[in-house]
Amino acid sequence: MLEEEFRRVYCDLGFISAQGNSAPLYSCCNNSGSCWVGAKHRYPPVEIASISSPWVGPRYKELRLLVLGINFNEAGGEGGTRELIEGARAELRQSRWKHFRNEKYRGTSFYSVAGCYAAAFTEAAHLAKSTVTDDGLPSLADIDQAFDFVAYTIHVKCQPTGANGTPTANMWENCGHNVLRREIEILEPEVVLVLGTSNNKWYFDQRVLDTPAALWTRGTNVLCADGKIGSRSVKVFAVPHPRRGRVGATFQEIRTLVRAG
Repeated sequence: MLEEEFRRVYCDLGFISAQGNSAPLYSCCNNSGSCWVGAKHRYPPVEIASISSPWVGPRYKELRLLVLGINFNEAGGEGGTRELIEGARAELRQSRWKHFRNEKYRGTSFYSVAGCYAAAFTEAAHLAKSTVTDDGLPSLADIDQAFDFVAYTIHVKCQPTGANGTPTANMWENCGHNVLRREIEILEPEVVLVLGTSNNKWYFDQRVLDTPAALWTRGTNVLCADGKIGSRSVKVFAVPHPRRGRVGATFQEIRTLVRAG
């Protein structure tokens, strides 16, 4: 199982002990000394400070789409990714666009937006139909269903408090090639959807791909490139950080691009 492979990697990195206990990343990661320079006052609570493995939908291998977020915002810890995705899906099933604000996550509609964009890929692969609503978005049921076909993980694994969880520069520098790259080698995606065209896209391009992409095709909202991770070729789509006002336009642009191949 993929979960067991992730745990082996995390044990190898020292994030999980031989006894199976998780530790705060700020105390067990080999890069924590540099990553937290000047930011130790931003240590998260222990219960959200350990590694959280990717969400992998039950039908992921039919699509092999990896959605890559930036990091959690005062959330996370063991099981954190699963909790947030399942929370988003529960909201969608109650006919609510997920504006998820509770005691564990202070974000916005981020996770529903990830599912919205993923629905464009499931439609193009003929794995599901998209019923586009009057606001140019897939239906909430389509967004919910899309999570079955994707994997979701975050780029930066540590969770600084404050400033919307903004990572330090060294977290960006270290995390992609040390941890994210190994998760991707397990997941073997064919397509990576990068949420964010600034740091998330730049560090994925420069620190995770074997070599930086030679050419990024620029659309109105979407950037596209071909890359390689190990022996596998990947198609990369980078989209702006989700904001409700342009989600519909970005969804439609992704839809057009993936339909065209």
